[in-house]
Amino acid sequence: MNNDEIKALLRELKARSDESDEVKGKAVKINFGEEEPPAQEKSRGLSLFGRKKAGKPAQETAAAAEQDAQKEEKTAAATEQDAQKEEKTAAEPGKDALKKEKAAAEPGKDALKKEKAAVEPGKDTRKEEETAALEKRIRKKKKNGLSMAMVTYFDDLKAKGIGEKELIMLGAGAVLIVFLVFVIYSAIFSEDKSVNVTADDGLYVTVEEEPENWCSESKVVLGIRTGASIQSILVNGKSIEFDSKSRTTITVDADTEILDLMVVTEENVLNAQVEIPMIDSENPSISIRQENGQVTLDALDDRSGLEGIYYGTVTGFSDVPRYQRYTGPFTCEPGKLYYYYARDNAGNRTVPVATNMEPAQALTLSETEVTLFPGDRVSLRVKASPENAYCNNLQMTNQNPEVVSLSGDGTVTALKDGDAVIEASAEGLPSASCVVHVRSEAEVTITAVGDCTLGDDINFNPSNSFSTVYSMYGYTWFFQNVKSILEADDITFANFEGVLTTSDAREIKQYAFKGDPQYTSILKDGSIEAVTLANNHSSDYGAQSLKDTKQYLTEAGIDYCTGDEIIYRDVKGVRAALIGIYVLDSGIEKKSQVEQTVTAAKQNGADLIVVGFHWGSEKSNYPDEVQQSLAHTAIDCGADLVVGHHPHVLQGIEQYQGKYIVYSLGNFCFGGNSAPSDTDTMIFQQTFSVNKNGEVTDSRINIIPCSITSQYGWNSYQPTPQEGAEAERIMGRINEYSAQFGLTFE
Repeated sequence: MNNDEIKALLRELKARSDESDEVKGKAVKINFGEEEPPAQEKSRGLSLFGRKKAGKPAQETAAAAEQDAQKEEKTAAATEQDAQKEEKTAAEPGKDALKKEKAAAEPGKDALKKEKAAVEPGKDTRKEEETAALEKRIRKKKKNGLSMAMVTYFDDLKAKGIGEKELIMLGAGAVLIVFLVFVIYSAIFSEDKSVNVTADDGLYVTVEEEPENWCSESKVVLGIRTGASIQSILVNGKSIEFDSKSRTTITVDADTEILDLMVVTEENVLNAQVEIPMIDSENPSISIRQENGQVTLDALDDRSGLEGIYYGTVTGFSDVPRYQRYTGPFTCEPGKLYYYYARDNAGNRTVPVATNMEPAQALTLSETEVTLFPGDRVSLRVKASPENAYCNNLQMTNQNPEVVSLSGDGTVTALKDGDAVIEASAEGLPSASCVVHVRSEAEVTITAVGDCTLGDDINFNPSNSFSTVYSMYGYTWFFQNVKSILEADDITFANFEGVLTTSDAREIKQYAFKGDPQYTSILKDGSIEAVTLANNHSSDYGAQSLKDTKQYLTEAGIDYCTGDEIIYRDVKGVRAALIGIYVLDSGIEKKSQVEQTVTAAKQNGADLIVVGFHWGSEKSNYPDEVQQSLAHTAIDCGADLVVGHHPHVLQGIEQYQGKYIVYSLGNFCFGGNSAPSDTDTMIFQQTFSVNKNGEVTDSRINIIPCSITSQYGWNSYQPTPQEGAEAERIMGRINEYSAQFGLTFE
């Protein structure tokens, strides 16, 4: 059977299937191609896809014929298109192509009929199966066009002499090349990430992300791998969050070029050091010199390099200097202030310095000792002496970087519990230092003392008056016996009863106490940091005298409170509020003021609140109902300690809601009486442990029995701690007055 007969047979099969509705509704596309020369067909062997050898006679089966037609389709696309055109022409009635098709088909019609007759009577099952298989292969061929294209592609390669063996070798070579490229790239990349890492055996650290340009701080991502489960990770002493695995990734806010890692696993402690090449956390150094009015500035930065030097002056009404880049020596004007600084390529710059172009003789820091919670910050400033003098190569260094960090502008950040020293130095000058204590809990000690009257009444006998003693012994006399106690606390809170003024406008009253404004030096030397003016002697020389007193106290750096004026002092990261309430004029009506002021202190962030009341009856050793009611109100509103004055004698101590109430502290350094009948007094101290959240976690008290005088028989105005039998006697009185509250003290 030749090719034309095969074509005719397949068309007939298609037509017969359509007539019998066996494949009705399904489009069947049959392509015809030229047979390849027999010699070429015989040269084909087993393909890569496992096809059988071609070359069987086309007339054996219709399936074999179809296989040949499929092969011919790849190499004879033009013939296929012609066949499709012929089908299309046959499907369009009325056209010349249809007539020609019919004419060409009729000569072989008898042969087709004969074959049909031969097939139909026996309903040859095998023929039907072959027909169905043929149609199935045709449909599959449509879906697998890509596969057939690949088969053809590899057949063409084989026809060109590239067999399966060569193809396998080429494929294996390609895979090997890709693998080698990947290995080399990974090795190079890994080496780049880890080139600045040194680590203990068993600890693998890679730098996954780091800054590409110079900077003073940046986020750095590190990959960490160990042979055991990781328990904790510290970077420069700071704990870092991570997933609890043997392999993890951490993000670090790096502000130094060296990161020290400590990785604690379930088996051991491993250490590593990572250098971040593009971080420069150090300020450049800068120096200045002036000769005959010519100013020269020099600067150096060993790491990121110097970006520039800038200088300027204040002009017009502005107090902000206008800077320009330094390009060479310039002429300065005598007495004029000049500002200058240097900046490096990482953005670090020296602190702008103001100078009158005179050389400095000494350095000081704005703080000599400070206490911080972990995470808290403080800004340290360097001061030159004399004021506005210049110094060369001014540097601030951190002696304990594991405890605190130090930025270029002098900001100190607490990292973990411990002590650190920040040192300021300059060329040719003694260094200055600040001790930084870092504590998870701060201990704040507040000391309360009684009435302090620094002065006397103009009607007193001047032979042994306060003013006379001051003129004889000076300001250091009065607190010298208690100074060491008061210096050791954080805040000493006293009742300042009297005025400091030069006014002669005395109020008409039995006692009016006035002192010289320079008496503030007595308080300063005695380490009295805060006083209450909420008492009945704060305006003994009129309203102006109260105004004068506030002015002189402020100039001396001593805080005061009166009524709604609240003292706030930040101590060791703890904010303390001191409140003074004058009760004598209104009694229990002061309850609203107590509630308002204590609540206001809490709202303003006070962690500790101390309320000093001026209340009670003179010479009475026991508090009245008003005192007790107001004290309880203060504590109910949030006060941590209540102290009282005015009776001029000692009263008992109560503990209410866990807080102490000292109803009367008595006199202390009291110039209001040269020969008082009761000279017993006390120093009451309470130490509070406060955490970062402002919560009081613990407290303890210390009661020191004292006398208001150091001399027997007369008032030397010199409070003095007592010992032995005298101390026991005074403590016995305190216990006696406190018994009604169920308290005794040793």
